[in-house]
Formats: sequence, C-alpha cells, structure tokens
Amino acid sequence: MLGNKKSDQKPAAINTMIGAKTEAIGNISFQGGMRIDGKVHGNVTAADDKAILILSGSATVEGTVDAPTVIVSGSINGNLIARKRVELHADAHVEGDVHYSSLAMDPGAVVNGNLYHEQDYPNKAGTVKNA
Repeated sequence: MLGNKKSDQKPAAINTMIGAKTEAIGNISFQGGMRIDGKVHGNVTAADDKAILILSGSATVEGTVDAPTVIVSGSINGNLIARKRVELHADAHVEGDVHYSSLAMDPGAVVNGNLYHEQDYPNKAGTVKNA
C-alpha cells in the first residue's frame, strides 16, 4: 500500500540529552535518540541504524557527526554523515562535508563544504571516499 511503512522504521525516541550549559570533551557513541543543546568537543556517532540526533540552535559539535537521521539547527565544525536523512534548518551551520541519502535544507542554512548524495556515500560509517 502506498505510504504504508513498517512500524520498525520509526526513528528512536530521544533518551539522551546534553544540556545547554554542558560541555562534553571526548567522543560520544549513542543508541536511540540524542539531543544536544550544549557543546561537544569530539565525534558523535550513532551505534544503531534507527538512531536520531537533534542539534538545537544552541548546539555546537567540534568533530564528525555520524548518525542515520540528523536534524541540525546548530553548528557542526566537521563532517556530517547522515546515512538516511539530514535536515538543515535555517540556523544550521556546517563547516565540513555533508554525506546524505535524503536532504532537506531550509533557506538560511549554511554548508561550507561539499554535498555527497548516497551514490558517493561511504559503505562503512565514519569512512569517506576520496573525492
């Protein structure tokens, strides 16, 4: 049936949060859903294929972001790898390459880097083909 998707394809619920006044130093690996309102100095990587990462307008990540679904309103200083979908809202700012399968980009969003559609997307999470 058109528009009928399996229930196991829903993104995970948010079960981890880094608050606006929190600064994390080091790499983070998560499962399920994660929301970042603060700062992360390190890579943020999802450990499962249903994970979702939300970066609010106050969020900053200094490192690579790698998750199936990524919604960005904040800043990323590093590459962004979204194996399923990436949403770049109007306040999003990415200083690095964006690898995606599906992309939604609002007017005002900034990407200072290259955009790579799924045909150029790496087979393994965290590794990128040379352009």
